[in-house]
Amino acid sequence: PSSAIWVDDGASYSYSSTVSAGSGKQYALTGTSGGLDSPISASGSESGSYVTQWSATFSKSGLGSDAGSSTILTVGSTQYSYSTFPSGAIWVNDNTAYSFAGTVSVSGGTKRYALTGTSGGLATPITASGSESATYGTQWKVTFSQSGVDSSAGSNTVLTVGSTPYAYDALPSSVYLDSGTTFSWASPVSGGEGKQFVKTGGSGASPISAAGTYSATYGTQYQVTFTSSGLDGTVDSATKVVTVGGSDVAYGQLPYQNWFDSETTYSFYSTVASTTSGKQFSLTGTSPASPISGSTGSTVTGTYKTQYSLTVTSAYGSPTGAGWYDSGATPTFGVTTPDGTSGTRYVLASWSGSGAGSYSGSDASHSVTMSNAITETASW
Repeated sequence: PSSAIWVDDGASYSYSSTVSAGSGKQYALTGTSGGLDSPISASGSESGSYVTQWSATFSKSGLGSDAGSSTILTVGSTQYSYSTFPSGAIWVNDNTAYSFAGTVSVSGGTKRYALTGTSGGLATPITASGSESATYGTQWKVTFSQSGVDSSAGSNTVLTVGSTPYAYDALPSSVYLDSGTTFSWASPVSGGEGKQFVKTGGSGASPISAAGTYSATYGTQYQVTFTSSGLDGTVDSATKVVTVGGSDVAYGQLPYQNWFDSETTYSFYSTVASTTSGKQFSLTGTSPASPISGSTGSTVTGTYKTQYSLTVTSAYGSPTGAGWYDSGATPTFGVTTPDGTSGTRYVLASWSGSGAGSYSGSDASHSVTMSNAITETASW
């Protein structure tokens, strides 16, 4: 009625709570005003107020019942959890805003669900009927830790999670990551010139499938060059000169450079043979001393001196002075006179020497200067 109508005394009236408009639209009574009684017992007026409502359907996937009472969907001021989530279409007032939770927590704090996307095209605020679906993925609370890498690693990558690299001072401590996220620990990690860190162990396999701690253990390595001083081309290339961590390095490999664990021990051979007969090299020192550490520097040198052999031979008596002597040394050699037997004795007649600087003569003892191998032979 567009104007006043006559109504019998005692007639009752009511406004419809909802008025269908078809195609997912209706009007909902929000209130009345005017004070006209029902049933009617006096003249008066009454006005009904309506709001437009739209049919909206919401759905979700990827969530488990462990989401419990955590809010998943908010429509206007109404919050819906896993157990109260609308199973079918609901009527929503025109221009009502809605949102799906970005993350849905799970009791225990080590697991949650993260919104990965929505589909359906239902606008917010709602101005027409429609539907919207939210997809969630599982996330786990993960702690990454490492031991052995120090601040010398600087900005170099230690850990890569997914496609994101992390340096030493940026490692994520406790973060939520999607189930199936891959990660990898870098090895080696540069610690600056001549230093690096190598992964030696750890716990937790990639990809991530549960909450927990994923760790890596690193050992320090140093780049060290081994070389020698005092050896010359008379050393065969295959002759062993130094042992590093149980492995031999030959003369032909020097200078030898490689990465070695901190505290790796090494030793140079005390004597190194020469292809020249009667010549050898004797170790006088190693600098720096074993084992390898951060303070050893980048080069380890074994220093050798040249030695020559003095050979003293005699058919009788006891020769003295034979041995290895440093180049330039002046050793004395000789022989004791043997006792005679049965009326016979032997008398030293002379020495016959071979090699530069050797002695030939009748002295019972004599000194020679060692610049090469020398042989002294007694004649009786």
